[in-house]
Amino acid sequence: MNKIGQTIAAIQTPLEKLRAFVLVQADLMKERVDYYSILREEIMELLPLARRMQEQIQEHGLTMMRNILQEGADCQVFAIADVESTAKLLVLLIQEFTTRISSKRPPFLAG
Repeated sequence: MNKIGQTIAAIQTPLEKLRAFVLVQADLMKERVDYYSILREEIMELLPLARRMQEQIQEHGLTMMRNILQEGADCQVFAIADVESTAKLLVLLIQEFTTRISSKRPPFLAG
């Protein structure tokens, strides 16, 4: 809007102002489309890498949870029939919980 305002400020007639408004707006839209097109292409290129990194993070978290639960079961702190399934379930629940609290903070976490 600033660019359009600056452009039409120097123009005298309403018809030329209207013409300039449309042309500048069209140029700005073309720039945005080009920018978003490039950005989308870059994001699409990075998406597989981001997915692999997320999978590695999840697998590492699952391994840690599995080890914690197994240690607890070995020490008879936890009574777990299926360490693998329990580890997967806990990791998923924790991810869901942390996703929810990071996207909208409940009142008890408001600071």
